[in-house]
Amino acid sequence: MKTDFYLLNHSFRYQEGISLSDLEERLKHLATDYDYIRQYKDRDKVRRHESIYEEVLFGNDSVMDILYNGKLKGVIDRDAIEALRTIIDKSEADSISSQEVIERLLQEHSQEQVYGLLCLHPIDNVPKEFLVYNKYNWLSFHRYFLGVYPKNVAFYFQECKKYFPELHFHERNETTINTLFDKFTKKIIEHLSHLHDSFNNCKTDPYNRVETLKRFSVACDLDEEASNEGDASRKKAFTFSFENNRGVFEEVCCEPHLKLCRSDAYPGDAEYYFYRIYFHEGKTDKDTNIANGKILIGHIGKHL
Repeated sequence: MKTDFYLLNHSFRYQEGISLSDLEERLKHLATDYDYIRQYKDRDKVRRHESIYEEVLFGNDSVMDILYNGKLKGVIDRDAIEALRTIIDKSEADSISSQEVIERLLQEHSQEQVYGLLCLHPIDNVPKEFLVYNKYNWLSFHRYFLGVYPKNVAFYFQECKKYFPELHFHERNETTINTLFDKFTKKIIEHLSHLHDSFNNCKTDPYNRVETLKRFSVACDLDEEASNEGDASRKKAFTFSFENNRGVFEEVCCEPHLKLCRSDAYPGDAEYYFYRIYFHEGKTDKDTNIANGKILIGHIGKHL
């Protein structure tokens, strides 16, 4: 799946009431995350339309004024100006109009090609799933379209590894996902997103697994509360071998699990399912670690 992101006049349009410091921070963050996005430039292209130069960025000054006419020099942070220049200069010139992008292209997404907008602020009448302000939104954008166009299990699994960079997947998942692939591609992404984006923020200090899972379940409003397996005799069923940073394979018990009880078609599909995502909080031992301490995903599939 290829993606074209567009920089349009709407991307930089002045937002009434924004402070200069807030604008500077948004520019810097977008420029930094733009470099992250460009590592996938073989599939993600960023295109710009000339209308961006005439758009008012702050107060009465346009992008052109700030970049080339010396306006706000000494007022706006130099690093913010360079961030703006970087975002624009590293994009490809394109003649397609803002109106055509928003009214036509965004609606023409397919399994082969999707479109989005890079921007500093929300854009009226454009659904949020098409807007990318930073790395976080870029990940959300691709997760959304992966749910819409999962293609096949092999593709889906490889894309999950890319768009959940703080999760480490056991390779066995490429096989086990097949069990629920037809009905749960969006639900899997929803739950992996919660794990990736929120789990570590819900950890108690000192860490308590049971209390953390409760916090996490409430914070993410999960369909069913995340659980910890309590039957010690069953630990072998959800213990998986992961390679650590020394090249040694360790047996890791992935007791915590998320329940996948409702399919993508719910409430149209009222059946209650018994699928699971078994995981481990991450191995960060003093002398060894696994995948730099990322959350380990041991199993996505049927209840073990």
